[in-house]
Amino acid sequence: MNPSEAPIARKRKITKWLLPAVGYTIAIASLYGVFHSFDYQQLEQDVRTLSWGWVLVGVLLNLAVYILDGWRWALILRPAEEAPVTECVKAVFVGQVANAVLPAKAGEVVRCYLLSFWTDTPFSLALTADAIGRVMDGICLALAFYLFTWGITGMRHDLRDYAFVFTVAVVILSCVLLAVLFRREHAKKFISGNKWSAGFASIMHEIHLLGNVKVLRKAFGISVLYLLMPVLSVWALFRAYNFDFSFQQAAIILVVIHLGTTLPGAPANVGAFQYAAMIGLVMLEAGPTEAKIFSVILYFAHTLPPIIVGAGVLLATGLKLGEVHIHARKAHSKNGPQVEAAHE
Repeated sequence: MNPSEAPIARKRKITKWLLPAVGYTIAIASLYGVFHSFDYQQLEQDVRTLSWGWVLVGVLLNLAVYILDGWRWALILRPAEEAPVTECVKAVFVGQVANAVLPAKAGEVVRCYLLSFWTDTPFSLALTADAIGRVMDGICLALAFYLFTWGITGMRHDLRDYAFVFTVAVVILSCVLLAVLFRREHAKKFISGNKWSAGFASIMHEIHLLGNVKVLRKAFGISVLYLLMPVLSVWALFRAYNFDFSFQQAAIILVVIHLGTTLPGAPANVGAFQYAAMIGLVMLEAGPTEAKIFSVILYFAHTLPPIIVGAGVLLATGLKLGEVHIHARKAHSKNGPQVEAAHE
């Protein structure tokens, strides 16, 4: 091994166990917070009295989110690569299966590998387009937080502080993206001499390939819908549970959940999702018991259906998730500097 590569190898080894360890620790602590003194009898009774018509509406609205994600992904790629929307959507759903069994949001890498496997799209280009979509999601989430929580009393200070840090990070990433799109030469000079310069140069080239302003504007419009659909889903599930909460309050719950599950965690965001939903509901003055029960119902309504669809895609294509994950990790390693730089 080249001596200059030794620190990178050590960093990868640390990251390999540290991120999952932190994720599982957060999940265990969060699950304790939700299921400590949990009323299972009330859960059984509440499930029996759910309005299943509204549950179906909520599930379908949430499934639409993943179709929008695939559509946006294909659209972002279009200036450089014609990736069929159907293949993008299939990859998105299989990524949800991977996220359900693998920690640290590994499904993001799996879906990019699958798109490169099913189409002629280079893996690194798929990853870059996916990252651009996530930056758009971050912008929408930050705007939604301040829009829907404006004037709300009882907002937790730690949540506001975390939202502020998240917003600052999104602003920085957005500025970097805009600099690469419109000030490419200045960006090149800024990174020259950096140990990640080769990786950044590759990412900059791919961002520039994808930098069609008209296309990115359309993709951002889809990102707004991408956030709106799950809000409507939460509102429909409020109706199913007979919660008398408004659309604005549904948006607050969804934003809190997204903020609570931003960092890589345990598979399927277990623990963090339920705890964030419970915290949001308590802020809206729901009873502690009802908040815990609804957080569990919401978790299964939003998590299980896309996993089932993704499993169906795997069965239809004859792929095995374990093999896909191994090949995705190899593709990740092969793109080493580019991928590492993108994750920094």
